[in-house]
Amino acid sequence: MTDSSRIVSPGADLAVEGRELVAQVLRTADVVVSYEIFDDAIAVWTMEKNGTLQVRTIFISPDSLALLVGGFRMLLGVDQATRVLAARGDALERGSVAAVAANADWRTAGRRLRQLLLPDSVSALFTKGRQVVIIPAGAIAVVPFTALPDENGDGVLSDVVAIRYAPSIATLVAAENQALSTTQSMLIVSNPTMPQATSASGMRVQLGSLPGAEAEGADVARRLSTTAVKGMAATESMVRQRLPMARVIHIASHGYAYSSEALARNSFIALSPDAKNDGLLTVREILAILR
Repeated sequence: MTDSSRIVSPGADLAVEGRELVAQVLRTADVVVSYEIFDDAIAVWTMEKNGTLQVRTIFISPDSLALLVGGFRMLLGVDQATRVLAARGDALERGSVAAVAANADWRTAGRRLRQLLLPDSVSALFTKGRQVVIIPAGAIAVVPFTALPDENGDGVLSDVVAIRYAPSIATLVAAENQALSTTQSMLIVSNPTMPQATSASGMRVQLGSLPGAEAEGADVARRLSTTAVKGMAATESMVRQRLPMARVIHIASHGYAYSSEALARNSFIALSPDAKNDGLLTVREILAILR
């Protein structure tokens, strides 16, 4: 429930601490689904608002799991995202994804992955509330749960319930317990002037503009009584400067997540390039900024 660097005091009652953490996170979420990966199995913990806690064991090796996850991502096209977004960014935003639509195998792969990670007893919990928190592990961290097929097969999970992600319950609780002081603590970025990126094949590509993301940022800013930063003003240097002080961060732009754990820290968010930075704010850089 906490990060690996946390030191537990001798004699601490971890069961009591765990129940307190779960109670806090369930103030805003209806269901929490947390995963642990072992040598030959996955443990799936589910926590409901009424206090029900269940653990289910799914027998599969990490390597087999990684193959299923990789296959689903490949059929969705997300592992070739930089090339696809550059070529058809506007079409993607409008929902016209010809390569994916023409390949119905992604639904078959998605159903198989859903049945593995969300067996019937877990999947049924998604209909009990409006918000589910997913706490992934290992290869599960790159599963786009929102894109998994729903039970009817003609939609996706994001049609059914709002899904949030967190690295741990303790991290989520700590983030939600931070009080918001002023609108200056909010960083809303939408549709930066896009940079170039390198595709999986090594080709340099220009990421396309996202007018819908600009509208999204404007709507979020209006709801929070603040202003969105967009276009050329939404530089990587500006975000780097404001990131440590921001309590609410909403970035509506392109992003790319590598499925390989070896490359995970090279995953990036696209921002406007400037004289100091290339506009690709990576996970590695974010960790260094916030350390």
